[in-house]
Amino acid sequence: VIQVLILPLYVVIVALDGRVILHDATLREIAARRPATLAELGEISGLGTKKLEAYGEAVLGVVAEG
Repeated sequence: VIQVLILPLYVVIVALDGRVILHDATLREIAARRPATLAELGEISGLGTKKLEAYGEAVLGVVAEG
């Protein structure tokens, strides 16, 4: 389970046990590029196949809302 927090500049995603899932540089790039598909999201540094599979749809949902 993940927790999604929307902050003024970018989205912060952390696991409920406090582990950082996506680092600041990755989050800034997501905010700047505003990807609309998993393919676009996958082009961003810091998002490998496992993270895309686990969190990609949730990240895209937050980007679409913002």
